[in-house]
Amino acid sequence: MHITKSLPLVFFTLATALTTACAKDDHGYGQLIFEDHFERNESQETKDEPGNGWSTSSDTNKTARGNKQVDLRDGAMHIVTPQGAPHGISVRHGFSFKDGTISVRIKLHDEDDRLRLNFADLPPENVGVNHLGARHLFDAIITLDRISFEDKIGGVLIPGIRENRNTGTLTKEQKKFLATKYREFPKKLEADTWYTFTVHIDGDKISAHLDNNYIGDLRSSGFAHPNKTLMRMLVRSTVTVDDFMVWRRK
Repeated sequence: MHITKSLPLVFFTLATALTTACAKDDHGYGQLIFEDHFERNESQETKDEPGNGWSTSSDTNKTARGNKQVDLRDGAMHIVTPQGAPHGISVRHGFSFKDGTISVRIKLHDEDDRLRLNFADLPPENVGVNHLGARHLFDAIITLDRISFEDKIGGVLIPGIRENRNTGTLTKEQKKFLATKYREFPKKLEADTWYTFTVHIDGDKISAHLDNNYIGDLRSSGFAHPNKTLMRMLVRSTVTVDDFMVWRRK
């Protein structure tokens, strides 16, 4: 009887602990607002079925050519761009923060593999409907030999610069300006090895850690864009990801 009477209290305490754990910030990153550990099964094996609010570019069949590109298997997300596809795949999820952190475990398999974390601004009317009209803001990119940052909204997408870049007519001043919007850090990674890639955005600064080791940072106006509402994992070739987490500070 004593145990039976204690059950409601136990469940209440457990529920409180779980709620506190979700809000707890063990890393100093802020409020945990999203996480996915891909511990689920798909109902079929012919189409992308990422679940948990994710969508992919396969739903239009423009890049997939009818092929499956995202597979949940062994507690991880395996992303493969089919041979002959016109460009890489986009795996997308909405979120909202001004300053925050994204962390993902990643495994690259060969020298052609690349994961580009593309931060975007999705107009409110498209949220939950589609991702058309989402503006590219900036990228954090990881390959087997380097990590890099690029401010797009404050660089190559600026009117005038964008047109000149597309036509190959950038001026010397524009080229010098764009050089301040991109920075790369050589880093030799091992193929088929798990790494934790963590990207932080604070005001006009972006920085990154790899397995808790500081990589570097870049300051640029585009990183301070107030509306970061969509994250796209843009994959070239083959990438495996797990433990995707998002924290909000502002």
